[in-house]
Amino acid sequence: MKIETLKLVGFLVGVMLLLSIDVSRAQDAPEAKLNRDDLYKSQIVSLRLYPAKESVPVFKHRLVKDPSGMLDRNAVIHYHRAIHFERRTQNSTDVDVEVFNEWAGATPSELPKEQVKRWLEENRLVFEELRKSRHCAEVDWGLQPTQYDESPWHTISIDEFQHIRQFARLALIKAKLEIAEGRLDDTIETIQTGYKLGMDVGKSGFLVGDLVGIASIGITNRALYELIQHPDAPSLYWALTELPQPMIDSRKTILHELSLSKEGFGLGLLTSPDEDWTPEQWKKQLFKDADFLFSTMRMEEPPGAGVHGTAAAMVLRGYPIARQGLIDSGLNERDIDAMPVLKALSLYEQQVVDKVMAEYRKMLMLPFREALEQSINLDRGSYEMSQFKKGASVLPFLDVFLPATTQVMSADLRLRNRMVSLRTIEAIRLHLGQTGELPASLDEIKIVPVPNNEYSGKPMYYSKTAQGATLIEFGRREFNAKIYDLTVGEIK
Repeated sequence: MKIETLKLVGFLVGVMLLLSIDVSRAQDAPEAKLNRDDLYKSQIVSLRLYPAKESVPVFKHRLVKDPSGMLDRNAVIHYHRAIHFERRTQNSTDVDVEVFNEWAGATPSELPKEQVKRWLEENRLVFEELRKSRHCAEVDWGLQPTQYDESPWHTISIDEFQHIRQFARLALIKAKLEIAEGRLDDTIETIQTGYKLGMDVGKSGFLVGDLVGIASIGITNRALYELIQHPDAPSLYWALTELPQPMIDSRKTILHELSLSKEGFGLGLLTSPDEDWTPEQWKKQLFKDADFLFSTMRMEEPPGAGVHGTAAAMVLRGYPIARQGLIDSGLNERDIDAMPVLKALSLYEQQVVDKVMAEYRKMLMLPFREALEQSINLDRGSYEMSQFKKGASVLPFLDVFLPATTQVMSADLRLRNRMVSLRTIEAIRLHLGQTGELPASLDEIKIVPVPNNEYSGKPMYYSKTAQGATLIEFGRREFNAKIYDLTVGEIK
């Protein structure tokens, strides 16, 4: 995979399920007005909970390593070694993709234990490297600008990121076997490994790494769902609270990509407005840039004469807009007319791109909720800026330069709220351990603070039902939620 495929990376989350729970007992407006038709794009997770007591000592169980015990080593070294061992194992194992997927979707009790044990032994060296990575304080993927010489950053291969997602699934199966065998301390260590995998790939400096990291943490959360349903599961409220927040800092990554965009692509028309080139030299640069842009955006037409004709048509259509834009910016009309047409276009396009990118940088300074809303508005504005209107971009640079901010920030928000939901569930388990009953409302929970929804700033929706309780994790759109159907298990 190459960096430029980021614009085509889809982050697919959730499953379309019909909502069949009763939310009529809500006590909090505006959620009290909801009915199941409001939540037609929701994912339901059924959890059987058991009472929990606060661990002694409190941090007996942790989902992140104690910084004082970390080693001054680069975790990526161990990830690369794990990739090597995984590839070697793939050539000899009899566990195919269909079987692997079946295990990943099974409950701990459904796993064929002996077969899974043999497979884990085959992958022993992979897991050993992942275990070592958990103790490494440094994360350097070797992708920073000073580390790739003069090569444009969009050409860097990041195939190893996809292996991280696969390692998270390996860890999920391992954790399920440990739960089935009652080895809960081992399960917690495996979940710790999965979380670190996701957070580490989220430190690559590129948004595709953020997406893979968010997905990997989501896979690891599936192991946590299974763990907290075990009758002997310890309280993980403070272990979850201790996790870095946010686990993936998408805004930091967006800022990094914005800083690389223009120079990293090496497009002469955008980076060379002050060059004293001849019209023929400008034309040559136009065709060179056009070949790159069309191949990057995966246009059906291959680079060549057709692409060059399209580029020339853009110039003819866009020059009057560019000329007027330069006049409006204060340039002398006579000086503009004396320029080669493509030099004028280059100068104008640089002004437009710089202006738009400055708006994205300003957006990143806002609180997360405001930043996400502003990102959505900016995406709409960027579309308008590519429609050959006054003050708009006349070459398709914005389509390439601007990071997929809304897509990644929305995934970031879902992850933040997923962790809030898990902390809330653990708060409910502690209350259950303290009182012997599910709370009638989240306000009844006094043993620990109940966290707030990252988007609304209020606690998650909660309603006690005849069967147990319902916890709803709303995001930006209320009709697309994650519903937790909570029941209390019988202690034998």
